[in-house]
Amino acid sequence: MLKKVALAVVAVLGLALGAVALKDGAFVITRNAVLKAPPEVVFAQVVDFKLWPAWSPWEKMDPAAKKTFEGTPGAVGSSYAWQGNSDMGSGKMTVASFDAPKSLDIDLHFTAPMEAKNLTRFEFAPVAEGTKVTWTMSGTNASPASCSASS
Repeated sequence: MLKKVALAVVAVLGLALGAVALKDGAFVITRNAVLKAPPEVVFAQVVDFKLWPAWSPWEKMDPAAKKTFEGTPGAVGSSYAWQGNSDMGSGKMTVASFDAPKSLDIDLHFTAPMEAKNLTRFEFAPVAEGTKVTWTMSGTNASPASCSASS
């Protein structure tokens, strides 16, 4: 069940990123989901980038994508870089900070098909059903005309 809910959260992330691509200026996008697992379990799945392939639908966009993990998994400064096909794109995520199991901040840098730097924040709150996960992405989006695609 945790896997299905996590897939739904990431699908919402994809839709949100698509909406951001069409918008100028500063943005903040927030989405919520409730997972049937305690905060410690959910936090552990998100803070360790090596665990993302087990639940992230982005991985299915290009199973042959080149992936690089650096640093101690789940530690501040650890990162996950990817180079994928035109559906997946390329970029790098770095753990910026966290307060386990309450929150996690990730610096997200897309390099292709468009350049973008965003802050992604996950908050994990215990609820009767398990854990309420709040995902927020913020940043500044350039106009589509000023974006340069990488090849």
